[in-house]
Amino acid sequence: MPGNVYTFTAAITETTSLDMDLYVGIDANHDGIPQQDEMLCYSATASAKERCSLIAPEHEAYWAIV
Repeated sequence: MPGNVYTFTAAITETTSLDMDLYVGIDANHDGIPQQDEMLCYSATASAKERCSLIAPEHEAYWAIV
């Protein structure tokens, strides 16, 4: 990856749950309500430790749902 490239990472690193899912998106219409068409990344494995990374994210409002 070239220098000066920023990433945004959301991760579930510690939990007592056996299975969790993580969804990350951008609030494209600025209504403050997460919507499926705004989703940029999801991590939904059989594990509880999930991670989403966005490379060079825009300077906008993002949402994350666990």
